[in-house]
Order: sequence, then C-alpha cells, then structure tokens
Amino acid sequence: MPKPEHMEGYKRKLRWQSIAVLAFMFVLFAGAGFQRFMLWNDGDKYPPPGYILEDPVPFDFDYGENEYASGTSIHVLTAGERTGTQPAILLLGGWREASPVLDYGPLSAILREHARVIIPELPGRGWSGGTYSGRTLDNMLADIRGTLHHLGETGPCLIVAHTTAGLEAVHFANEYPGEVSGIVFLDAPAPAAYSYRLGGIQDYIKGYSYQVPKHTGIFRVISLFAPELFAPDNPEVNTAAYAAMYCKNVMSPAMLAERRNLSENAKTAYMGGIPAVPVKSFVDTKSYNANPELNRVWSEFNNAIGAEVIAADGAASLHITNPKMLADEILKMMS
Repeated sequence: MPKPEHMEGYKRKLRWQSIAVLAFMFVLFAGAGFQRFMLWNDGDKYPPPGYILEDPVPFDFDYGENEYASGTSIHVLTAGERTGTQPAILLLGGWREASPVLDYGPLSAILREHARVIIPELPGRGWSGGTYSGRTLDNMLADIRGTLHHLGETGPCLIVAHTTAGLEAVHFANEYPGEVSGIVFLDAPAPAAYSYRLGGIQDYIKGYSYQVPKHTGIFRVISLFAPELFAPDNPEVNTAAYAAMYCKNVMSPAMLAERRNLSENAKTAYMGGIPAVPVKSFVDTKSYNANPELNRVWSEFNNAIGAEVIAADGAASLHITNPKMLADEILKMMS
C-alpha cells in the first residue's frame, strides 16, 4: 500500500485505469454488437445467388464408417448448360477462401458460356452454414457429392481444384473414377508435398489471431472504408460483397478444422495412389523453384500422373488475374 501522503495519487491512477479498462470493454462489446448487426444486414443486402441445400448427403453415404452433422447447409451456384456428353465443370475453393462463388466469379463468367459450371461452398464459406462434420476427406467429399446428387448432376465432372482442394480432387478421382473426367490443379501441390508446405504452429497462431478482430468488428469497420483490402483485385468481383463475406467467414471454425486435418487428409490422398484421369497442373513459378525438395516431390507427382505442367507467376490467383487464359486451358481438356 502507498504511504498516506501518496494515497490521493494512487486513487487517481486507479480511477483512470478503471476508466480505461471499462472504455476498452465497451469498445469490444460495441464492436461485437456492430459485427452481429452487420451480419444480419448482409443477409438482406447480399442474398445468396444460388441454392441453399440442407444436409446434402449423397445417396450412397456410409453412415457406418463416417459421421455427418445434421443441420449442415451448402450453398451452391450453377450456371450454363451441358452440351451432349460434355462433363460439368466443378470449381472447388481452397480452405482459406471466404467465398468460392465470388472468388471464381471472373472464371465462371467465361466458362458458363461454353459448359455447365457448378461451384459448391463448403461449410464456413460464402453463404453456407457453419455446422460441419469432421473435416476428413471422406466427409468433405460427402458434402461435394451430396450437393451434386441433390442437383441431379450424375454425369462426370472436370474438377478445377484451388490449392488444398487438390486433395479433395485426388480423393474424388480415386474413390469414384467414373464421376471424374479430369482435374485442373491451381497451385495445388502433390499430397506428399504438404509435408514441406505445412507451417505448423505459425498457421495455428495466425488462424486464431484473426478471431479477435473478426468478432469484435475491427475487420468490419476497416472494410467499410477500404473493402478492397479484403477482396481479390479484379473489377468483375463485387468488392463490397466479398469484403462482407471475408468479415463473416475469415478463419471460420470449419476452415480451422480443415487446417488441423490437412496433414492427415494429405496422407489419405497420398495412400489412395495416382488418379487415373487426365490432369493439367498450374504451378507457381516462384514456389516451384524456391524449395528443391518441394520441387522434387511436386515434379515426381506430376510426372507420375502424366500431367501437363504449366508454370505461371501467381498460379494460385489465375482465376482472378488471367481468367481468360485459364478458361481456354480448361476448355481444351473438354474438347
């Protein structure tokens, strides 16, 4: 305790500290309330452009070996029409994308003029719900195939897989080869290469560090003044809508669960072997050449599957930065 002659100063300091703590707590609660209000407002301002499917479990799902969470909802956008026996194009987003429907917007706008395009948003992304089953490859594949079956899309699909969705594409082709006509990888490393790509504790720290600015409205306030900070750099992408989706979904529980399972899912895909379908692989020039061991594993995988490899700067963003070139390469695989 301070001496009596210092008591008044001590009380004054304690009073200002208490005011500062209360003000800080008020700001946090006010920000959290603002975030909740904006989430409610976004529902009216940005209605889902596609369909919301409730519990889209495929007809042949094995409940004896897998667990599927009741209440899961999947948002899916479809566009364009099939021609003859042409496969549909299935666009799968990576684990960190806030909204694959918006992210793939520039590419799907071109592809839908020539083919049937399907973009499912797995739980925790876009307009889909937050309830999700365990993020094993089998359960994620159940989400995707269940969506296709509920849409009546029983024919084969050409899968375009962005980054980690490459694991889902490989597993899909191995488990149901009759339903996959080919795969286009967008900077999606070979399953074995993920042992060199995982960031470990850094990814967990980064993922969970997003929760405070997300839930207390900090990201939301910034997005009101600079939405371009949260959206892809392409005039065809609705910047305001994407920023809203980012503030809603960034590092969602489903995304974090997928990240925790990434290593196991990579092992599952690796153990499944080489998919026996045509493959085209876009690899980022810098990352492909930066790590000799990564390059070796990646090269061995691409050589083993007979992939046509196309090196490009920023391969993971080609659907945003150069959708016309990417669309042309995808359509070549269908001709």
